[in-house]
Amino acid sequence: MTVSVMGGCRCVPTTHLAYRSNTRVNTQKMVTVAAILVTGTLVACGGSSSNEPDTNTGSGTDTIDQYGMVSIVESVPAQTYNFYADFMDIANPVDNELFRSEFMDTPDTCTIDIQDTNNVPDENLNEEGVIGNVTSISAGDVITVSSPAGSFTELLKSVNDSNINYQTDISIPIAAPLPVGLVMDIPGEDFPAFGDIQVPEIQSLVLTSPTTGQIVTTDTEFTWQAGSNSDTEIQITVSEFSDNSFVTVYCAVQDDGSFSFPAATKASLGDNFSATADTFIMSRFSRTFLQQGNAMLILSRTSYAS
Repeated sequence: MTVSVMGGCRCVPTTHLAYRSNTRVNTQKMVTVAAILVTGTLVACGGSSSNEPDTNTGSGTDTIDQYGMVSIVESVPAQTYNFYADFMDIANPVDNELFRSEFMDTPDTCTIDIQDTNNVPDENLNEEGVIGNVTSISAGDVITVSSPAGSFTELLKSVNDSNINYQTDISIPIAAPLPVGLVMDIPGEDFPAFGDIQVPEIQSLVLTSPTTGQIVTTDTEFTWQAGSNSDTEIQITVSEFSDNSFVTVYCAVQDDGSFSFPAATKASLGDNFSATADTFIMSRFSRTFLQQGNAMLILSRTSYAS
């Protein structure tokens, strides 16, 4: 069961753009970011806004039949980065604006997802959104990332059955901070080449509350060092386990330094909602759309503080 609150819709958080739709949401805290970023059929949500943190560049057509997702992910506690990418062919082309809206959040809204642990699988796991069926495709053998000083890192291609993925070596994470002025080049194959892609800059997320071990309730105030980039948002995911259900609250909020659950969210959760810091995820996130013809590239950068 999904409960929408304050005009939002329940979707995979956009920091997890490639999260498998057939993976139960209650595994989010138990899998690595690498597993989260393996693509299956995409589930996303609409609700775009003029305040959304996205950048649109390039030129193309009114429909999209291929898309790629490149994710640059920072773990603040570990002080490391990893890069991930995958590319998809869409069975039925999608309107350009509708496609973009699938990846957008409405600022300062929360949605609640309730999974019955006694009823698996949940019908929500098979939702396809407006994008529908997709097929994994190749964008070349190696995606290169360069800095002003020269070659910086590579995303190597891996093929697992019908899935094609790209990532840096997760056994050797890249130490933070990243150099300024990184440029990415996608050589292209089934997916077209994209060259001289400027890697977006965001600040590392510094969380001030709740702290490790603190219990999260409907009255918790979330605070952090506000960002100076208008193109970023904060994404908060809190999960509660009980004997019969698994409740996940997802909020997309402005990057202004503080947030509390809206009254409607509190009322939907009830007075007994309580979650530990182990089921709490908070990140700063930015996205950029780049288009060539019918192909859209979504470049995201995320800083996880928890």
